[in-house]
Amino acid sequence: MPLLKRAIEIDDSLGEAYAVLAFCVLISEWNWAAAEEFAHKAIELNPNYAPAHHWLSTNYASMKL
Repeated sequence: MPLLKRAIEIDDSLGEAYAVLAFCVLISEWNWAAAEEFAHKAIELNPNYAPAHHWLSTNYASMKL
């Protein structure tokens, strides 16, 4: 995840980077709150990026397990 954080440091308007960060935080740390926050940021920056919506829904589904 250091590369993702570095990408965001360089350009914090990359919705795609926030979406991938959301997914990585979800699967590696099971940190649902952080994953949700990153996914919402990704959708805010790039609302047409479908994977961000998919990973947000995956986050919500994981919370129900």
